[in-house]
Amino acid sequence: MRTDQKAKKDSLLQEDGVVTKITQFDRPSCKLVRSEVDAALKVIAEKFGLTYRGGAGSFAPDHFSLKSEFHVVGDCESLAEKEWNQNCVWYDLKPEHFGTTVTVYGDTIKLVGIKPKAKKYPIIGQKISSGKRYKYPAPVIQSALTQQEDNQ
Repeated sequence: MRTDQKAKKDSLLQEDGVVTKITQFDRPSCKLVRSEVDAALKVIAEKFGLTYRGGAGSFAPDHFSLKSEFHVVGDCESLAEKEWNQNCVWYDLKPEHFGTTVTVYGDTIKLVGIKPKAKKYPIIGQKISSGKRYKYPAPVIQSALTQQEDNQ
């Protein structure tokens, strides 16, 4: 057995194939705890009519932290749109641009958010092909929208 595999096994004490104790945090033990926490918090969210989304986590050998978010059902999209409507004017964009599709760098993206604290890349776009979200500079989006309006 390789030493890194032995170290992973040493962090999880098992009886009959069931983990009974974690002696230190490593990637496998964090994944195990995270799956249990997510399952429990989803039940709580459903009980109160909320949606649950687990965020990023970090660990060291002696501690493990997670970020978790609860949202009122249907509220995630409206929060992003509300933030867009409040801040779009600072980037010469319009409220009706939220949710529109434009072609940027050869990819078709949907405008899904705005982050005013991000100075270089404040606009959030979601690629239609992959569903992944990317940050874009405001001038690039402005140019794409202008091009799209000129072609129509």
